[in-house]
Amino acid sequence: EILSGLVGSEMCIRDRYTTYFSERNTWWEYVNRWTDYSARLSSVLQDSRAITDVGIIGAEYDVWAKEGFSRAAFQRNPEYLFHLWEPLANIGSTCDYLSQGVLDQAFDACCKPVLHFPYKVLVLGDVRSVTDRTADILEAFVGRGGKLVFAGCIPGRNLSAGEPKDGEKMDRRMNSLLRNYPDRVAFVPSPGKLPSIAWTRKWMEAVGEMPRVKIHNPLEFVYQIQSAKGAAQIYFFNNSNRKKEVSVMVEFPESNLYPWIWDPHTGDRKPLGTDNGRTVINIEPIGSKLIVFDATPHPDDPKPGAGYRPRSPYTIAPEWDVEFFPVAGTSFRRRMPALIEFTTDPQLVSFSGNAIYRCTFTASGTYGKLDLGNVQRNITSVKLNGTDLGTRWYGRHEYDLHGALRQGSNELEIRYTTLVKNYIITIPKEKRPYTIDPVLPPSSTGLLGPVVLK
Repeated sequence: EILSGLVGSEMCIRDRYTTYFSERNTWWEYVNRWTDYSARLSSVLQDSRAITDVGIIGAEYDVWAKEGFSRAAFQRNPEYLFHLWEPLANIGSTCDYLSQGVLDQAFDACCKPVLHFPYKVLVLGDVRSVTDRTADILEAFVGRGGKLVFAGCIPGRNLSAGEPKDGEKMDRRMNSLLRNYPDRVAFVPSPGKLPSIAWTRKWMEAVGEMPRVKIHNPLEFVYQIQSAKGAAQIYFFNNSNRKKEVSVMVEFPESNLYPWIWDPHTGDRKPLGTDNGRTVINIEPIGSKLIVFDATPHPDDPKPGAGYRPRSPYTIAPEWDVEFFPVAGTSFRRRMPALIEFTTDPQLVSFSGNAIYRCTFTASGTYGKLDLGNVQRNITSVKLNGTDLGTRWYGRHEYDLHGALRQGSNELEIRYTTLVKNYIITIPKEKRPYTIDPVLPPSSTGLLGPVVLK
């Protein structure tokens, strides 16, 4: 999602040729913004230990026996298994994918953990066959207070068996766990192709396990992961929806630490207000929030600016002077009475490159932000009265004005960078740098706005 936000297109096969890393790509000059963001975020997550409450175990031995060593078979059997992390991340939990081999190495001969084994719940997804060793470990895990979920079926075949009766014995062992520990062991039917939030909550409630982070209004496109370094607690939230801004009510675990929002783009941090660990997190489309609880106290609450009063948004709707710099060919200018979709204009339908929008507008009153509205998933940079307001390459293209707005006349410049696709699909087939389906339609391009002061 981070990469797709950078290039402004979905990471799908139809746009694959617009996402190569090369100085010939229109967005190459912005790639350092993504690498800086990625480096800051990676340094935080790699320098901490992931918090994982759920261990997911697939039917690897069953797939081997039936399909052989086929990669695709492992991804399809069962199909829901490799999507199970999604609803867990939606509702505030965390997970790892394990195997029976991992269990063997994580426990000693007495079935006591010898490696880091943080899981509170183990989920077996359509596992029909286990070894005696795995059965011993599962029994010891539940006996020490661990929780176990059989999804789709209960193992009834013994991989260590030499006689048919050994399989019957395994079936009895696994079913006895259900009978002996009804509060910690549960069976749930398979969810089919995809596991839902409701299905996931059902088996978590059945074994009495609540997500570590309580998300009151979970959404299928809002994910989170958790980690820790020393006493510090780290939470990363992501909104993968391209159009919807979300507000998520979250309750974090009780802590005497101070909550902060860290900005991986700039390296800045600001206090996050909570009420006993409870807060609302607002995340813009294709946006993220990195939240850290640590021992650094918050500064005093800043006082609001003197004389500031919220105002109704003001729409900037002048005639635009637009200068076009295509990836091939000479530059040209156009006067636009209104913002338009490029693909509706015969001269602009194949345009790829940079378009610089300029206008003069009159403003009165106090505003804090400039919102460019619909930019059709491309990149923008803004200058207001010569002051650089920054660059946006994903999410909502909203800029802090930083005091650049004047009372009266203002000069606005918006640099708009497109993908290279619309140019490439117009190149004669024999001259194209890639093999491309010639019937692909052009992508929607052009700043559509509305451009608004808030």
